[in-house]
Amino acid sequence: MDTRKDKSHEEEEIGKNQTESVCKSVASVKRSNGSHVTRSSTHSRSNSRATSRSSLLSSIKRQEAAAEIAANEATLEVMLEQEQQIEELDILEAEAAQLRAKQIAEAAQLTAKQEAENAERQRQLQAKRRQLERLETVKKLKAAKARHQVYEQNACSDEEISELLHQHVPLVVKEELKHKSSELQNHSPPQAATQQKQEDSTSALIRALAESISASRLPVPEPTTFSGDPLRLNDWKVSFRTLVDRKNIPAEEKIYYLRKYVGGPAKKAIESYFLLGTESAYHAVWTILEERYGNPFLIAKAFRDKLDAWPKISSKDSVELQELSDFLRSCEAAMSQIKGLEVLNDCNENQRMLAKLPDWLTSSWNRKVTEMEEQNHTFPTLSQFVKFLTREAKIACNPITSLHALKSRESEKGKILRSPVSNVLTTETNETADATNCLFCEKAGHGLHKCYKFRNETISERVKFLQENKLCFGCLKSGHRSKECKNRKICETCEKGHPTCLHDNRTREERMSTNHDGERESTMERPQGKAASTPHEATSNTVFQNVKVPHTSTIVPV
Repeated sequence: MDTRKDKSHEEEEIGKNQTESVCKSVASVKRSNGSHVTRSSTHSRSNSRATSRSSLLSSIKRQEAAAEIAANEATLEVMLEQEQQIEELDILEAEAAQLRAKQIAEAAQLTAKQEAENAERQRQLQAKRRQLERLETVKKLKAAKARHQVYEQNACSDEEISELLHQHVPLVVKEELKHKSSELQNHSPPQAATQQKQEDSTSALIRALAESISASRLPVPEPTTFSGDPLRLNDWKVSFRTLVDRKNIPAEEKIYYLRKYVGGPAKKAIESYFLLGTESAYHAVWTILEERYGNPFLIAKAFRDKLDAWPKISSKDSVELQELSDFLRSCEAAMSQIKGLEVLNDCNENQRMLAKLPDWLTSSWNRKVTEMEEQNHTFPTLSQFVKFLTREAKIACNPITSLHALKSRESEKGKILRSPVSNVLTTETNETADATNCLFCEKAGHGLHKCYKFRNETISERVKFLQENKLCFGCLKSGHRSKECKNRKICETCEKGHPTCLHDNRTREERMSTNHDGERESTMERPQGKAASTPHEATSNTVFQNVKVPHTSTIVPV
């Protein structure tokens, strides 16, 4: 039993050992299988990595190859384009070379042609000079004969000059032609043509001499004198440059004429250049005159000042209305060159101009303005106003049907009817004369102190006019001295005791040169003072005969 137990125990141990060995072998097999699986996975990973690396390298190489191919293709295209441009450049250079050669050849031909033409022209000029030299003596002889004939036949008679102008060949030449008729028949046709040209030149000389004699009878034109009025600068400049400046004379003579035909403040502004007598001084004088009196702003101000000083036109003064129309037309013409005059298009300026018109004309313009505003909703311009005023002035000055023409005709009839009647000496006081007639422009409707023409004169000219007419410098009336004047007018500019038209804007230095005018005034007033102190005192009455004006009549005893 014990043996069996031992055997069974041994068998159990052997079985346990075998089981343990089998387990160990299984475990070892498992371990070996695990290590094999691990090795195979590691190998597969390394294989995949190698495969991906090789594919990446191959893709990079393919890209590099594609880039190289594209670069080579682009380089090839550029090279082809460069070759094409080089070929075109070679063609253009060849064409340019051909063109230069052609131009050089044409220039050489043109130069040769010009040289030939110049040589031919020189030959013709030399031949013409020789011909002129041959004809010079003949021309002088013909001119002397023609002059002698004109002076003999022209005892300066217009009929003889007209006959001479229609005469183609002079009598002396005709006799010479008759005397040499036999010789002319033997001459060749070119010589006959030359003789005909000589006859034509002789006729032209006679005609020119006759015209020069006729022209010598005309009065010599002279430029006007410029005294500093900006409105007269352009007119004077045109006349001076036409009659003096365009003549082929030295600068000294031009400056002499310039000094002669410039006066007043304008002459004082440029008198320092008269001593130089050079061309540069002559141009400097013109520059000063243009800067001082040709300034557009100054000209515009002169236009406006003259318009402001224009007196109010009476309802019956059609001539004054026409003069205002002409002046406004000159303003309209100057507006295109002087922008400062565009202010005259303003309605306020138009209102100031209307204040100088008669009432009936103002009403007519009011209707016209109202119609234009209803149609265009704008105020009329100066051009429209000038057009309206020009037509109204034309109507008012109609020589047949206007009121002025009819009244003039009636006054002439009245003079004819009154002519057989014995004359009555009438006198008119100064107050009536001042109210009806202006001593300067001799027009009715305003006095001397309101005459715009008198105001446009220089101060020296105004003083000279008063001295020549022996008028008072305080009231512009005659019959007394200015020191004894009891009715002095007040200046509207400086509010001193003298008329506004005698206000002097010059400086003290400018007035010093005209002091001799005041001395002349005092010398002319002294005889008047003596006459006033005598018992027989003269009155300041203007005498009219057969004049239909408001006056008082007196019988003067003989």
